[in-house]
Amino acid sequence: MNRSIICLDQNAWIQLARIFYGNDGDPSVAKLPTKMFELANQGSHVFPISFERLHETQKISNVERRKRLARFMIDLSDGFTIGPADKRTIPLECYNYLVDLHCLPKLKYDIGEEIIGKGISGIFGARGELIPNKPDAEPIPVDRRKEIIDYFNSNEVLFDIISGKNEELRRSSLETIKSIHDEGRRKMEKNLAEIPSGMDKRKRHLGALSNFLMDSILPIMTMEALKLGIPFDGSAKPKSKIKSPEEFLRQIPSAYVSFELSHARDKQCCGKVMENDFNDISFLSYAIPYASVVVTERTWVQIAKRLKLDTLYGSVIISVSEMGAFKTLLALNG
Repeated sequence: MNRSIICLDQNAWIQLARIFYGNDGDPSVAKLPTKMFELANQGSHVFPISFERLHETQKISNVERRKRLARFMIDLSDGFTIGPADKRTIPLECYNYLVDLHCLPKLKYDIGEEIIGKGISGIFGARGELIPNKPDAEPIPVDRRKEIIDYFNSNEVLFDIISGKNEELRRSSLETIKSIHDEGRRKMEKNLAEIPSGMDKRKRHLGALSNFLMDSILPIMTMEALKLGIPFDGSAKPKSKIKSPEEFLRQIPSAYVSFELSHARDKQCCGKVMENDFNDISFLSYAIPYASVVVTERTWVQIAKRLKLDTLYGSVIISVSEMGAFKTLLALNG
């Protein structure tokens, strides 16, 4: 299926919802949500909800605001979701890299399509499945199993989870996500802190890159190699030889974007990685390589363009304040 993926950060979703509900006075963008719904209904564009958007929306304390935003997100996305890089995108990229490296007679994944899912399973980069809680449990009929999984991944359930219909579940979800983020932020801070500050820029970049590869990428690459039944040492006549760590990481687009944005952030504001930064980097790591258009904060637009990530992956990256330009881009992509 050939469709344009449009990835929106939290402020973009909020701004679009304001326009849709008539709370924005700018006439130049008044019809923008209507245009987006038309494109989504045609199937030419998809506006997926991500794990980061679920988290940020659940954090909204005002119940009515949270529900209105969640309803707009569910309706525009039609329940389509996009999986997180560490759970979905990076393993698929590692698989494709190994297939190429070893010239394997296997089909590579179309990652731009593979990472688009449906419902709550897709947000977590998974495929819903029913697991018996007792070893001697009677098997569930196939039709009934499909019915249950389809309901679990329905727009109705997705709305209930994002909007925090159950307050106890919402708080539990926020605590779980916070623990996941805290672990990721600690790893990011650790990798950066291990590089001596007195190093020149080139050596500091290479040192941080080496840490990132060892801690975050090689374990995933090794796991994918085991699944394929091949060594991960280049011993099977690689199609092409990688000459540097940077060149190797570029073969794993989501990981490359994640590392470069993290490193750029560290150069601008050394120290503790804030939760918002972690969320933004996680989101952009898969949005930039696979979306046609990415709408994010101005700071990240500037960093991404300075790193030429838009040129590298052919994506258009604009800021939330450029909604007028966004309207034009949708027309062009349509």
